[in-house]
Amino acid sequence: MGVEFVLHGLLATGLVIIFGLFAGKLSSRLHIPKITGYLLLGVAIGPSGFDLVSHDMAHSLEVVKDLALGMLLFAIGAVFERHRLRTIGAKVVKLTFVVAIVTFALVTFGLYALGESLYFSAVMGSIAITTSPGAALLVTREFNSAGPLTETLILVVGMSNVLSILAYELMVSLGQVSVDATLLKSLGWLVTEIIASVMMGAVVGAFLSWWESIVEDQAELILAFIAGVILVTGLAKSMDINPLLPALVMGAVTTNMSMMHRLIYVEMRQTEQPLYIAFFVLSGVALDLHLLTTLGLAGVGYMVLSGIGKIGGVRFFWKQLKIEATVGKYLGPSLLAQGGVAIGLAMGLKDEFPDMALRVSSIILTTVIIFEVIGPSAIRWSLIKAGETRD
Repeated sequence: MGVEFVLHGLLATGLVIIFGLFAGKLSSRLHIPKITGYLLLGVAIGPSGFDLVSHDMAHSLEVVKDLALGMLLFAIGAVFERHRLRTIGAKVVKLTFVVAIVTFALVTFGLYALGESLYFSAVMGSIAITTSPGAALLVTREFNSAGPLTETLILVVGMSNVLSILAYELMVSLGQVSVDATLLKSLGWLVTEIIASVMMGAVVGAFLSWWESIVEDQAELILAFIAGVILVTGLAKSMDINPLLPALVMGAVTTNMSMMHRLIYVEMRQTEQPLYIAFFVLSGVALDLHLLTTLGLAGVGYMVLSGIGKIGGVRFFWKQLKIEATVGKYLGPSLLAQGGVAIGLAMGLKDEFPDMALRVSSIILTTVIIFEVIGPSAIRWSLIKAGETRD
């Protein structure tokens, strides 16, 4: 009697992480970002490549992707430290809003002019606001950079992702008006969701910060914070709430209330790494290369217009807002990279708008691959030109 071999989810996860490590090593040798290597590996082993991991198998591993995204948003929340906000000031907050509005408007009306529906264009515009926190954090750490551009970049990246999440949720709510709800009902649910998300993240973050005062074992404390990310992510999913904002709020509360938050974030990076690898590889698996031939002007337009929005938004308004010259000249190119947040938002459409979700995801994943090659190099160039690198 023969033995039937069926790829189990745990085996698939292990293989994804191990092969992802090799892809990351190869990417380093080829002088391209590791994230790009992870995504390309996912394409190679997915249905668009050798079909070693099917869409159904990838779907069964959604919990891994949810946890990885929760950890990523928790890390983004760390940029909202009180001292950083006081140092940067209101001018940078205004600049972030301006760049977000310009980017959203350019992508939305640009894609609409290219023949896309207004709703599809607006959803793409909301996602275009995101900037990859991973690229910004890793490059600034690699070069041990410090200065006005570095501080501004980290804060703008964090705020941009918050604005993108809120704009995206608004677009989804408006889209549901034509499906099964009135406008007032949809907007009411949006406000309720935002309040619930903030309360969820704030309560768990505050509790863990208090827990720190009665725990002496650092390993136990780190485990508690990881459990907190799992808790808020799972609670949000159970309540049919997008888990991105609760995890981010939890990170922001923790970074301001915890006495050991810097040490915790450093130690948690070791735990996050395999989850990030799995997230990006599985995201690559979801990329349907057959759809790329149908993207046409929409895909190209999204990439070009989102880039122009971020670079142009900074270049045209930094003087009016009296931003420091080095920031005004070099911040724009540093905002090009897109990563996990953009992917998470794109894939969040699959429940409400499955047909549109497939096309949006293909454009976003393709953009992430391209911008994760261009973005880190642009950040490095900007930091060097600003004279803020130390290595």
